[in-house]
Amino acid sequence: MKSLQTKFLTVNICSMVVLALLVGGMGIFTTSRLLQRDANRMLDMVCDLEKEQLHQLLGGVEQSVHIMVTQSLKEIESVEKISNDVEYREKYTLHMLDLYHNVASHTDGIVAYYLRYNPEIAPSTDGFFWSKENGSDEFQAFPPTDILAYDPSDTEHVGWYYIPVENGGPTWVMPYQNYNNDCYMISYVVPLYVEEQLVGVVGLDVDFTMILEWVDAVEIYETGHAYLMDGSNTIIYHKDLPVGAAKPHAGNNTLEHDVALENGMHFVVTVSKAEVYHDRDSLAVEIILLCSIVAGTFIIITIVLTKRLIGRLRELTVAAQRMKEGEFLFTPGKYANDEIAVLSESFRNAGEHLYEQMTHINGLAYRDSLTGVKNATAYQEAVRVLEGKIAIKSAEFAIAILDINFLKKTNDSYGHEAGNLLIQECSRLICRIFKHSPVYRIGGDEFAVILERNDYKKREQLAKKFFDEVSNTFITVDEKKIPVSIALGIAEFIPEEDSLYHDVFQRADERMYENKAAIKRAAEQSQA
Repeated sequence: MKSLQTKFLTVNICSMVVLALLVGGMGIFTTSRLLQRDANRMLDMVCDLEKEQLHQLLGGVEQSVHIMVTQSLKEIESVEKISNDVEYREKYTLHMLDLYHNVASHTDGIVAYYLRYNPEIAPSTDGFFWSKENGSDEFQAFPPTDILAYDPSDTEHVGWYYIPVENGGPTWVMPYQNYNNDCYMISYVVPLYVEEQLVGVVGLDVDFTMILEWVDAVEIYETGHAYLMDGSNTIIYHKDLPVGAAKPHAGNNTLEHDVALENGMHFVVTVSKAEVYHDRDSLAVEIILLCSIVAGTFIIITIVLTKRLIGRLRELTVAAQRMKEGEFLFTPGKYANDEIAVLSESFRNAGEHLYEQMTHINGLAYRDSLTGVKNATAYQEAVRVLEGKIAIKSAEFAIAILDINFLKKTNDSYGHEAGNLLIQECSRLICRIFKHSPVYRIGGDEFAVILERNDYKKREQLAKKFFDEVSNTFITVDEKKIPVSIALGIAEFIPEEDSLYHDVFQRADERMYENKAAIKRAAEQSQA
C-alpha cells in the first residue's frame, strides 16, 4: 500500500503537469496566433503609411511634370516653327526654362529638370538640362547630352529619352546611374506630341538615394526592414542583397507584406517570425520554470510535513484542480510564514498572472472585430451554459434571432464599406434595445440575443420598441439616406415542449423568416 505522502506527491505532480500542459499549451497556441495577427496588422500599417508618403512624393513629381507639359504645349505655335525658326526655338526654350525652374524649385526631391527636342526636328544637343551638383541646393546649367552620340539601349546616358518615346506616353524610368550628372536617380518623363508628331521630352529627375534613406529608416520590431523591387520581382534596393538579385523567398521563417507604388516599384516590409514569437517563447519558459519551482517546493513540503499539514496541502490540491478547470483566482488561508505559505502565495500570483493573460486572450477571441459584440465562439459557449440549465431544469430564457435585410443589395449598390456601415448601425440598434442582454453576431448578417431575467419578462415590449426604432433608423452613404431593415423572431423556452436549446432556436428562426418574408412582401407592394 502506498503511503499518503507518496499518493499526495503523485497527485500534485500530475496536477501540475496537466495544468501546465493545458494552460500553457492553450496560452502558447493562442498567443502565437494573436502575435502573428498583430504582426500582420503592423506590417500592413507600415506598408500603408510608407506607401502614402512615397505616393505623395511621386505624385507631386507627376503633377509638376504635367504642369510643365501643359504649359509647353500651350506655348508652341507649331512643330514647323520649332524645327525651322532658330530664333523662335531659342526664345521658346528660354521661356520654358523660367517656367520649369519655378516648378522644379517647388517640388520635393528634384535634382534635375530638362526639355530636350526630338533630334529629327532640331539639333541633337538642343534644349536645356539643369541639375544640382554635389549636394548643392541650387540648380546649375549643364551642357545637354548629345542624344545621337549614344545607342538607344544606353540607359545610363539616354534612357530618359528613348524609354518614354518608345512607350509613347508618361513613363517612370526605373532607378539608374545617370553619368551625365553622376547621380543615382529615377525619372518621370513625358513625350511632347503636337498633332501626333514628337517635339521632344519633358522630365524631372528624383534623387533616388533620398528614397533609399527613407526605406532604410523604416523600423519594425528590432530586425524588421524594408526593401524595393520592380514588377518582375527583381531587387532594386535591399540592405543585404545586390541590385538585380531575385526576390528572397519568405518561407516559414519570415512574415512579409508588399504594396505597389505609382511608379511600378513594390515596397516590401519583412520581419523574422522568431522575433515576432519571442514573447511566446518567453511565456513558455516562464510557465515551465514556474511549474518546476512549484512542483519542487511541493515535493519537499510533502515529504517533511505531510501529517502535520495535510489539511493545508488539501487546500492547495483543490486550488490546483480549480486552476486546471479555469478558475485561476485563489485566496490562501492565513497560516504561519513558512514554505506552504510561500507556495500558497506563488499559486495566487501564478493564478492572477494566468487570469490576466486568459482574460486578455478571451476578450480578443470572443469579440467580433467589426461590431464589437460577442462573436460566434462566445455564442457557442453561452449555448452550452443554457443546455446545462435545461438539463437541471433551471432554465428560463428566450431567444431573439435577427437578420439584416437587403445587405447584399447594399453591398452591390454602394460597396462593401456601405455594407459594413449597415452591419455596424444594425448592431448598435440591437444593443440599444436589448441593452441588458448579451448580443452575439453569429453570421455575416445574423445576430442572436439571449433574453433572461428582466429582458425575458419584457420581451414583447422590447420587440415592439425594436420595430419602432428600426422604422426610424437610416444610414447615410454618399449623402443618401438608406433605411435600415431587420427581421426579428423571438421564441421562449417551454419546459413541457423543449428538451434542447435547438428547439427554442428553431422556433425563433422560423418566426424571423416569417417576419423577413412579410417585410419583403411589403417592400414589393410599396414598389409596385
